[in-house]
Amino acid sequence: MRRVAILFVMMALVVCNSTSGKNTIYPVVVDGKIGYINNRGKMVIEPQFGRVQRFSEGYAAVEIDWKWGYINDKGKIVIEPQFDHSTLFSEGRADVRVRDKWGFIDTTGNIVIEPQYSAVRPFAESLASVRTQENWGCITRNGEMVIPAV
Repeated sequence: MRRVAILFVMMALVVCNSTSGKNTIYPVVVDGKIGYINNRGKMVIEPQFGRVQRFSEGYAAVEIDWKWGYINDKGKIVIEPQFDHSTLFSEGRADVRVRDKWGFIDTTGNIVIEPQYSAVRPFAESLASVRTQENWGCITRNGEMVIPAV
């Protein structure tokens, strides 16, 4: 069964990479743990995680002992697991949840926008949508509210 799953993933990689030509790393499940393989099907980060996100901007969010942190493309932990949830990096920011509030970190793990929102969306074109109470607005990468939540 393991060979069938790995073969399926490798076939999908060939299809996905036939036009991109990028050296990308993909999550793969082996014996109930998640690791990462490259576009040639070679295991580059051994399966060791229960939950992960895909790589974005050189980092992947991974869950270790119920907390989320980030690894680099070598599998080294570069942002210690400390968040209740984490997502992909976009424009040098990743949204993270601490208790029941969302904020943003930079690629060094520093909180750059304090967790204060009930929901957020990733940055796109230098803006992120944020929800305060029941209303949505938009903030800049520095946290300035430029489209008020009304």
